[in-house]
Amino acid sequence: MAVLVFVSLVVIFLTYLESKALLKNGMLAGFVILTAVMGVRFEYGNDYVSYAQKFIYDGNMLFKFSDLADGTVKDPVWFLLNRLFHPLGFQVFVAFLTMINSMAYYHLVKTSLPKSLWVFGMFVYLFTNSFFPMQLSMMRQALAMALIIFAVLYILEKKRFVPLLLLVVSAGIHSSAIVCIPFILLLYLDFTKRKPLVICGFLALFLLFFAAKDFIFSLMSTTLNSFDSLEKYDEKYLLGDKYETSAAKSFLGLALYLFPVIINLIYLGACKDERKIKYLVLYLLGSFIFLTNEIIPMVGRLAWYFTIFSIVAF
Repeated sequence: MAVLVFVSLVVIFLTYLESKALLKNGMLAGFVILTAVMGVRFEYGNDYVSYAQKFIYDGNMLFKFSDLADGTVKDPVWFLLNRLFHPLGFQVFVAFLTMINSMAYYHLVKTSLPKSLWVFGMFVYLFTNSFFPMQLSMMRQALAMALIIFAVLYILEKKRFVPLLLLVVSAGIHSSAIVCIPFILLLYLDFTKRKPLVICGFLALFLLFFAAKDFIFSLMSTTLNSFDSLEKYDEKYLLGDKYETSAAKSFLGLALYLFPVIINLIYLGACKDERKIKYLVLYLLGSFIFLTNEIIPMVGRLAWYFTIFSIVAF
């Protein structure tokens, strides 16, 4: 952890130097260092060993390509990646995954934020537990999230084919990405002309949650259980027990949660830039989904596909 914190601070410092025109390509240099150090990590992350074991198992498994189509092989793209990198070794695979993640977040910050906010964006990414630190453990979903970022960036550039391909590949890497694909495709719409509808829609969703949360929990649980691709997430992920907490803690948690949501809703009403509006919408959508995390922990993982765009929205 000390190495992780030190490297993150180095990246932020180099980003700061570039943002002040004191060092050319400072942020890029920071990401290169980050990729080099994290790409050679060994047994860092809760799931490192299980990924290594799966890597060996997939590499030695006898299969037919028909197994990819009929569902015998789960998460076929991840399986094929394990097969592809098997001759090179798991450490090379880890380095490859780290490089893809670094490229995605470098381009997100570089192209979506003004220089004056690069440092803040990097801080949100590197020191938010469910972003960079968590990605070192959840390698598979981290790769799917990186591809979602690239897909969103391409959609905002009005590209057609490449984003669709990236979304399909992400679903083949981590089945949870299937759920977020329809929402990502909504970015093809022009939200600038539909701002009042979008704002009213989010307000209605949040009010509905607090007024009828039991109904929403039941609906979302049934929906998640209906996906065959998510059946491997057993009850400990889909349906947890309700957590008891004091009124004071509940109020404080609600206040901390609602503050950025309200700020983003207010800014959404004033914003006229289509790209910014879509980043705000993605973050707000993730925030709404994350409300159910205490009851349905799996939903918290689905929310990450959207809350990663808080790096820009904040």
